Amino acid sequence: MARKRKKPVRHRKPAANPPRQSASDAKVPFWARRIDILEQFLPEESAAEKPYWRGVWWALAAGLLLRAAIALWGDFSIHPDEIFQYLEPAHGLVFGNSIEYWEFFYGGRSWLVPGAVASVLWICGALGLDDPAVYIAAVKLVFCLASLAIPLSMYAIGRRLFGEHSGRLALILGTFWFELVGYAHKPMTEFLATPLLLLLIILAIGPMSLARAAAIGAVAVLVVAVRFQYGVPVAALGLLGLLRSSGSERVAMVVVGLASLAAVGLFELLVWGEWFHSYWLNYNLNLIWNVSREGESEWYQYLIWISLASTGAVVVAVFASGWDLKRRWLLLALSVLILLTHMIQPHKEYRFIFAVIPLWLLLFADAVAAGFSGGSERSSGGLLNSPWKIVGVSWAAVVSILGLMNAIPFQQHLSVAYSNETGKINYLRDQDPIFKAYRTANRDPALQGLLDLSRAYFNTGGYYYIHREVPFYQLSAIRTIEGMAEGDLRRYVTHIVATGPNEVGLLGELSDEEKTPVLQIDGEFRLLPMIVHRAETGTLVLVDRNGGSKTLDGFELIEDYGDLTLWASVDRESPVRKWRQYRLFPDNEYRQDTIRKILGDRTPPPVPDQGLQFAE
Repeated sequence: MARKRKKPVRHRKPAANPPRQSASDAKVPFWARRIDILEQFLPEESAAEKPYWRGVWWALAAGLLLRAAIALWGDFSIHPDEIFQYLEPAHGLVFGNSIEYWEFFYGGRSWLVPGAVASVLWICGALGLDDPAVYIAAVKLVFCLASLAIPLSMYAIGRRLFGEHSGRLALILGTFWFELVGYAHKPMTEFLATPLLLLLIILAIGPMSLARAAAIGAVAVLVVAVRFQYGVPVAALGLLGLLRSSGSERVAMVVVGLASLAAVGLFELLVWGEWFHSYWLNYNLNLIWNVSREGESEWYQYLIWISLASTGAVVVAVFASGWDLKRRWLLLALSVLILLTHMIQPHKEYRFIFAVIPLWLLLFADAVAAGFSGGSERSSGGLLNSPWKIVGVSWAAVVSILGLMNAIPFQQHLSVAYSNETGKINYLRDQDPIFKAYRTANRDPALQGLLDLSRAYFNTGGYYYIHREVPFYQLSAIRTIEGMAEGDLRRYVTHIVATGPNEVGLLGELSDEEKTPVLQIDGEFRLLPMIVHRAETGTLVLVDRNGGSKTLDGFELIEDYGDLTLWASVDRESPVRKWRQYRLFPDNEYRQDTIRKILGDRTPPPVPDQGLQFAE
C-alpha cells in the first residue's frame, strides 16, 4: 500500500519589519513601539525583496517614446491654468514679457511649479535656444520624463502589496493608459503631485529605517506644497508611517517634516514677502470666499467623470476591492479620501482627482492578475496566461487607443469645468489651431503687434508662444483704446488672429442702463464695436457702435486654420505704437474687493489700464 506523501510545510518568510512583541517590549515606552498594521496583509513572499523585472526599463522606454510623440505632436491646452498659472509666469520670469493674471499679481499661487519651468527656460536661454519651437519642446520632454515616475511607482507598489505579477501588470497599465500618457507633459500641480504621492506610498509601506522615516517627512511636505488639496491622504500615509516606525524613526520623521515645512515657508517669504502667503490666500479664496461657485456641479460629478473615462473599468476595480478588502484596503481607502475631500468643494474639474487614476489602475491590475480567485498564488504565471488577464489588458488597450483618438463615447465632456473655461483636450485629432497661428506669427520677422479677435487673453497662448516684445491685444482693445474703434488698426498691429467666416445677423441692445449695442454673430450676441470675418465677402469688417460696417483694407489673409484665420498687414514696414513694458495685468482690478477682505491693508493697488502704457 502506497504511503501518502506528506504535504510540505510552508514556512512564512519573516517580515522585513516584524512587530516588536518580545519581552523587551516592556522596557520600551508605548509611544516608541512599532505597530506594523501592514504585516498581516502583505504577500507571504514579498516580491519587493527581489530584483526589479528586466522588462521595467523596456516598458518605461516605450512609455517615454509614446509620451514624447503625443507631447510634440499635440498642441492642446486642457485648461487656461496650464499656460497662465505655470508656463506664462515662468516665461515672464526668464524673458521679461508676460500676461500676469491676478493669482501672481496678488500672490495666490506658489512659485514651485513655475520655478521648475523657469529653470528649463533659463537653461534654454543660456544655450541660445530661446526659440519657442525649441524651449516649448524642451519643457514638454522634461515633464514627460518626470511622468515616468508614475508607472515605475505603480510597479513598486503593486509588487510590494500584491506580488510580482500584479506589479508588472500595473506597470503596463500605468505606462500606456491614455490619461497618464496624454497629460504627461502638462505642468499642472495635480500631475506633479501624483508621482510624489505614489513615492510617499512606497516609503510608507516599505521596510522602515531612519533614512526612510526622514524621507517620509520630507516627501509628505513636498506633496502638500505642490498641491495642498492632497493633504488628507498625505496625513493618512504619514500616520501609517508613524505607526510602523520606532521611536527614533518617528523623531526623524517629525524633525525632517518640520524642517521641510519651514523651508517651504521661507521660500514663500522670499518670493511673496510673507510666510506661506500663497497657501493662505488660495485657501481663503477657494474654501472661504468662493461662494460664487456654489451649486456649480453635483457632489457625485467626479464619479461620473472617472466612470466615463475608464468605460466602467473603475467599477470593476472597486468591486474587486470589496471582494478582497483585506488585500486591497489601503489603495481603496486613499482613493476614497481623495474623492471625498474634492467632492465637498463646489468647483470641480476632473484633473483635480488625477491621483485617483493610478490608484484604481493598481486595483484593476491586481483584480485582473488575481482573477477574483482565492489562494496564495493569486498573481502567478505570465502576463497573459489566463482569460482574466487577456480580457483586462485588452480592455485597457482598447480604451487607451480610443482615448488618444478622442473616440470614447462622451469624451468631450471630460475635463470641462462648469465655469465654461475653454480647454480643448484633443490628443491627436481636431486640435486647437491657436498655437499654430501664434507659431506662424512668431516666425514672421515683420511682426510688430498682434490682435487676437478670437478669444480673451486667458484662452490664448500668451507671450509663452508669441515670444516677441510686441504689443499684444485681445478683442476688448478695440472697445477701449481710442483710435482702434475707428479702424485705424495699422497704427497698432501688423497681425490679426480672427475667427473663421461668420454669419452676421441682427443688431440689438443689452437691457442695461446704457443700452449697449450688440450684434448677432453665428447665433450669439457680441458687444460692439467689433471686427468680424464676414462669410459673405471673406474680408475683415469693422462694425461700429451703431451697426454700420466698414471693410478693413490693408490686411490680407495669410493662413486659414478652419476655426481660426491669420491676417497680416500688406504694408508691414511702417512702425506701430510701442509699449513702455510688455507685461499685462488683466483682471487684477476685478478681484480687488475680495482680496482686500483677506489681506486688508496689505493688498497691493491694482494696475490701471491692465498695465498698458504707450511709449509715446
